[in-house]
Amino acid sequence: MSKILIIEDDDSVRESLVQLFTLENFEVCESGKGAEGLNVLKEGSFDLVITDMKLDDISGLEVIENAKEIAPSTEIILITAYGTVETAVTAIKKGAYDYITKPFELDEILLIVERALEKKRLADRLVHIEKELNDKYKFEDIIASSENMLEILKTITKICNTDSTVLVSGASGTGKELVGKAIHYNSSRSEKPLTIINCGAIPDNLHESELFGHMKGSFTGADFDKKGLIEEAEKGTVILDEIGELSLPAQVKLLRFLQNKEIKRIGENKSRTVDVRIIAMTNRDLQQEARNKNFREDLFFRLNVIPIRIPPLKERLSDIELLTDHFIEYYREKLHKPGLSISRRAVSLFKAYDWPGNVRELENVIERCTILCEDNVIGPEDLPFEISGNKITKKDVINSDKEPTLEDIEKQYITEILGKVSGNRNRAAAVLGISRATLFNKLKKYRLN
Repeated sequence: MSKILIIEDDDSVRESLVQLFTLENFEVCESGKGAEGLNVLKEGSFDLVITDMKLDDISGLEVIENAKEIAPSTEIILITAYGTVETAVTAIKKGAYDYITKPFELDEILLIVERALEKKRLADRLVHIEKELNDKYKFEDIIASSENMLEILKTITKICNTDSTVLVSGASGTGKELVGKAIHYNSSRSEKPLTIINCGAIPDNLHESELFGHMKGSFTGADFDKKGLIEEAEKGTVILDEIGELSLPAQVKLLRFLQNKEIKRIGENKSRTVDVRIIAMTNRDLQQEARNKNFREDLFFRLNVIPIRIPPLKERLSDIELLTDHFIEYYREKLHKPGLSISRRAVSLFKAYDWPGNVRELENVIERCTILCEDNVIGPEDLPFEISGNKITKKDVINSDKEPTLEDIEKQYITEILGKVSGNRNRAAAVLGISRATLFNKLKKYRLN
């Protein structure tokens, strides 16, 4: 049962909220004073704080600032009768999840509360899973809460301390190398070398020499004996990135190594036994490549002992918010912008975008926005056109003749999201954080087809 603290000096508003959330089976505590409410927060563990902006003793913004120091993981919603852009920006800067203006409908605040609590549940679940995994394994660099990524983490825990060959597949930018590193650094080989070889960066005629070594005089330019990269990684792990680029002669030698752990340097008659684990990576469909005779089928089956497919970011909607928070925190420190934050609307647009460049593209966008945004809050107007879908700026909003109503903003926002997801109502509802039935009612209300 989620626990909510309501800080509101208007008795009628506070009582109606207490009644609403009690009927919705939440555990509710209340306070009519800001300082008193903060003391209640110190004494108990709460999932959510709802605070009024204007209190008798201290402001709602002070409540947010102090509450985040007392309980950093607790989500906060601000209620205000003064719904200005400046208030929203300041509240989000100080750590609020969202804000709502008076007067409001009870189902409106209930929707925002459910979304805030869902975020809290996801974050708590991730902390729990990471703690469970980190008792034995450390996966700090893999940021995930989606079911498919959590399954991958579970697979990693099972295979770390085996010597089985692993084939990691996935589109560019999905984080294949992070998975390979996690397997190595949580294995019994973690103190031994980890060698990452990009097969696509080595000329075809040098694949055999680079991977398996050569003897002096074995070909023009071979002026000395040379160990191959696989041999140099003795007792460790070799990550073969872009394995699909490996030349056919080198594929034959790699197949032999996987079969009996033996290699032969070019120009050498005797075999050498090497103890190395192989993790192969590819952004291609190697099975189809084998059917097309572009990759040895027998080598594919040797590599495909433990297949791990990293899904594209568009299939991991619940990861987008966590990754965004992670990169915001990273660039906040790296680029010396301590007040940096991102608006909820911008995050929703992130969830509606397909991310062809995956996690790498998301990081690049956040770095770019961090540098270019004007007021330390990344909003839709700071995003690239392909994500935001419009070129409206804060200046346009401020200079407009008529302030938009909440209904105007909601209608425009729903329209934008539907456009971003090509009219897919199920996905639009997921991005908006509402049920499909609620979306249908809003489409009917605003006469949107």
